[in-house]
Amino acid sequence: MDIAWISDFDSSKPKSGLESIPYNIIKEITQKNYNINFYDVRESWDNTNILGNVAIVDLSKRSYERRVALKLRERGLMSVRFARDCNTVHSLSFLKRSININNVMNMLKSLIKDSFLSLQGYDYYVFVNERDASFYKLLFPLLKQKIFNINVGVNTSIFYPNNMNKKLKKELLFVGPFSYEPNRLAGEFIINKISKKYEMEGSLYFHIVGSGWGQMYKYQSNIKNVLFDDYIEDIASVYRDSWAFIAPIFVGSGMKNKILEAMASGLPVLGTREAFSGINVENLKSCIVCETQEEFLNGIRMLIDEPVMFTNIAKAGREIIEKQYTWEIAAKQLLEIVEKTKKSSDPTVKKSCKS
Repeated sequence: MDIAWISDFDSSKPKSGLESIPYNIIKEITQKNYNINFYDVRESWDNTNILGNVAIVDLSKRSYERRVALKLRERGLMSVRFARDCNTVHSLSFLKRSININNVMNMLKSLIKDSFLSLQGYDYYVFVNERDASFYKLLFPLLKQKIFNINVGVNTSIFYPNNMNKKLKKELLFVGPFSYEPNRLAGEFIINKISKKYEMEGSLYFHIVGSGWGQMYKYQSNIKNVLFDDYIEDIASVYRDSWAFIAPIFVGSGMKNKILEAMASGLPVLGTREAFSGINVENLKSCIVCETQEEFLNGIRMLIDEPVMFTNIAKAGREIIEKQYTWEIAAKQLLEIVEKTKKSSDPTVKKSCKS
């Protein structure tokens, strides 16, 4: 089967963050005897002849949405909108945390964006979090049968435990760019609410990696036990060399790749329910769920005082990744949806259904 992959960025090259999802899924799809034709809507689009049995639409900007949807309808091509996350879920998480005019306006804008997306006439919509997919069904019940979710994956050959490292230095890692507000709030929580409690002990350190953090905090002499890095080329090695992962993420949507990468690297993860959203984990068995400063401090103390629990959580996290969150599994889930569109567009199937 030929798949037309339509996007407004180069999906065929390695990316970070959300844009890493299509790249890694595409790598897996091409190994399964599917041919992918790439189309960049930033280039000459109106005269483009789309080749494929099914179109997967992966756009980061809504400004291209209508043009793409119209073109696909003209072509009579079945389509899958790879939506990734739900804008309204993201804005709602901020509104729940703080009711103010700015968050109310962002909520309204998100509802408009999601409503606009729902009106484009795609045959299927795919999200990377069951919560986001369920909320989209709630918003648009007429599309309920067209909405699906798949898991995000992680490359377990790159992110793996460092069993040779004794990790005598207890360093808790957090990863994410400063410019993204959920990450900024998480990092500031670590700096102001967690790290300061351990400054005098000298036994626990924190490492925050992501563009903008070094520029903001590196030269602040009052922060004693937090290391900042704007960029590290081999981020997988940073995970392996860390002691644990901390994720006080209180707002957001979608599924957090950083949590999967930490679990794949054999790190016990302390995080909020939002951090683990969409990930099949169990508190105190494969993770430690924390919502307050006190709970995070208690969770860290448990990992220090109970080495058996530390080891069990780390092992359980890695096993969950291997069984449920690889890119091969993510690609398989997406292809199952693609096959549904193929059957829906097959005239022989429609004829047999009528009879």
